[in-house]
Amino acid sequence: MPAIAQTRPLKLGYVSPQTGPLAAFAEADNFIIANFKEAAKAGIKLGMGTIPVEVVVKDSQSNPNRAAQVAKDLVDRPRPVGAMAASVSSAFPSGHAIAAMVGVLALLTISAGMSSHRTRSVTIVLGVTVVLAVSFGRLAVNVHYPSDVMAGWALGYLWYLGWLLVIRPVGLARATVPDNTPEALTPG
Repeated sequence: MPAIAQTRPLKLGYVSPQTGPLAAFAEADNFIIANFKEAAKAGIKLGMGTIPVEVVVKDSQSNPNRAAQVAKDLVDRPRPVGAMAASVSSAFPSGHAIAAMVGVLALLTISAGMSSHRTRSVTIVLGVTVVLAVSFGRLAVNVHYPSDVMAGWALGYLWYLGWLLVIRPVGLARATVPDNTPEALTPG
């Protein structure tokens, strides 16, 4: 029987911060998801068949660890065969890659206005080294596929960007270069 003829639904997962400090960013979620469900209630036509659609919504509770766990629950991807470390959760995405990315980006943001250009460059290189070391360590012990780690980087970066919208770090404001043109220096 062709794969398209099967009635197994296409499962779409949606993880957002419905509660907690980032909840304001999810206010429109119910409206958007309800409209999507209405539009897709008859399924998605593909070729001569129709695939039913199931939408699963999960709350990250404004917590990156919770976001990683609910994403793992939605995907439910098994770990690679022959893993050298025990782990009970599914593989996708890598929680270690998420935590490394968020932690390094947060520390780089905090230190941005407190150091010289040369020190910032060294700090960025060290931060990239930490993220890569953690990520490649997870690959080396064979508990993740490369796509698990790359998804972890992406989710960590998105989490960081979400928090930048909520909290404007003081260090970033001090790190901007003042306008030293004669017009800017002339009292107005």
